[in-house]
Amino acid sequence: MKPWRSPAGRDLGIALLLLLCQACAVSTPSTAYLQLAAISTGSPDGISGDGPSLFIDRVRLPDFLLRDELIRRDDDFSLHYNPYLRWAEPLDLGLQRVLAEELSISLDTRQIRRYPTPAARDTEWRLQVEVDRFERQGEEVQLRARGIWARSDSPDAAVAVIDFDRQRRVESASPGATAEALSELLAAFAGELARGLGP
Repeated sequence: MKPWRSPAGRDLGIALLLLLCQACAVSTPSTAYLQLAAISTGSPDGISGDGPSLFIDRVRLPDFLLRDELIRRDDDFSLHYNPYLRWAEPLDLGLQRVLAEELSISLDTRQIRRYPTPAARDTEWRLQVEVDRFERQGEEVQLRARGIWARSDSPDAAVAVIDFDRQRRVESASPGATAEALSELLAAFAGELARGLGP
């Protein structure tokens, strides 16, 4: 009987095959889920609610941003979607949620409704937001967006248009640092929106 056909030879071959498979196996990194958060200091308890009533319409994103994965831009023509860094909620809803929280603090109001909830009958202002860039590039993150304020009774007549385009350095390589830097840009955008609405 040939040695490789014996039970001992067969067992040795299986053991060697298993060791080879283990040596070739590559461990995949675990997926991190990122969440945007309001940065401005203040709490709901400190809001008097005397500010204007607002309706924040659906946040419009280009198709390339309508993804779960965090985007890294390599240049003007190429993007990289990281399958191991994902948003914990749809990005348009996360942007809308944080803008509502930031504007509530900046404008001292509790009267904010968000799409898809319809605006209240006595809502004073309607905000439309269009986001063109919300991504990481190298050691920085970028937010390029536009906010359009209109009175609720004349939603097609813009009262103020706020263009925003800023970058911020990411302080560390941790996934949370990227989400924090993007949240800081979003807070700065909300501040510009609040100033654009005026007193």
